[in-house]
Amino acid sequence: MYQILIADDHPLFRDAFAGVIGQAFVGSSLLQANDFSSCLQVAQANPELDLIVLDLHMPGCHGLDGLQQLVASCPSTPVVMVSAEESRHLVLQSMAIGAVGFLIKTLPREHIINALKQVLKGQVYLPSQLLRGSDASAVPPSHVTEAQMRQMTQRQLRVLQCLAKGHSNKHIAGLLCIAETTVKTHVSDILRKMKVSNRTQAALVVDASVLDDLLND
Repeated sequence: MYQILIADDHPLFRDAFAGVIGQAFVGSSLLQANDFSSCLQVAQANPELDLIVLDLHMPGCHGLDGLQQLVASCPSTPVVMVSAEESRHLVLQSMAIGAVGFLIKTLPREHIINALKQVLKGQVYLPSQLLRGSDASAVPPSHVTEAQMRQMTQRQLRVLQCLAKGHSNKHIAGLLCIAETTVKTHVSDILRKMKVSNRTQAALVVDASVLDDLLND
């Protein structure tokens, strides 16, 4: 069903989270890592991963450094951050870097399952109780311009449309009948032309109505 990597240095948490995933997503394949170095190695060796669940503080990385390295090294793999810290600024910074979700370790099992279902469908999960107010410095720009999107080929616009829906590179390759390596090349070009650093930001700032108009030209 899904292939998910759980990266946390506490065995009890890894086992508990594996139990939650195993119950909610029967038949899924679970990989585990107890430090950031092994997490990065496993992620690089398994580009088909559907999700990485990454603890904020692990041996080998500090704070959001690990997320930054994962996003740079494995841009096609969604990452959900997990922490006991309940900081709105931390959540927003995580999303700005490229996380697709942020889970607080004290959340009830049902909330965690619903959050995972949401991100595995290609959506972004934000803990709403932490996001009251604003923090503009941590949020990507509002929208890319039409001129920026007009720099893209029709194929790149199709890939961008899929990105905005949260599809993985593998899924996009199947939908568009192209090689996954070709999708990765298109994604890199799209991020450069949009002047964003990761696919999460691209999905957040794309103007769907302008994109639809360009695709229908």
